[in-house]
Amino acid sequence: MPYLRVTQTTFDPAKVEEYVRLHRGVMEALRRQPGFQHIHAGIDREGGTGITISTFDTREHANLDRQQLGDVVRQMQALAQVAPAVIYQVEA
Repeated sequence: MPYLRVTQTTFDPAKVEEYVRLHRGVMEALRRQPGFQHIHAGIDREGGTGITISTFDTREHANLDRQQLGDVVRQMQALAQVAPAVIYQVEA
């Protein structure tokens, strides 16, 4: 069974374009990780929130250290509040 990695972010809506640019970089970095399968993301531009749901083949792959994703993560963390990722086993 695959695993979902769910990460939520909060950011200043006035910086939405910078957030979107960085978020695309984070998604690309996730795609390069071992065991990666799929990714979906959503953004509330007016409310300043975002969510990323990625799917990995094992819990270990899903539970990656953010620092593995490179500088784009540090840039994102400087711009937005990034909640700890939550890992779920896919049931359906």
